[in-house]
Amino acid sequence: HTPSKWPTVLAHEHLLKQIFQNLLANGVKFNHSSPKVLKVNWKQGRHGFITIIVEDNGIGIPQPY
Repeated sequence: HTPSKWPTVLAHEHLLKQIFQNLLANGVKFNHSSPKVLKVNWKQGRHGFITIIVEDNGIGIPQPY
């Protein structure tokens, strides 16, 4: 699941790509649910910041981490 419209962000392209690849790969690799569900979304934050949200239906990461 992904939104149809994405904002333009100022970021280091290579690092942002690597972050997305790692999050999505981990969402598949460590997810033993059937079917696997990955959701990528964004929301407008304060002061022009964008929050990018990556979710899956796997076991998750304990809150302190």
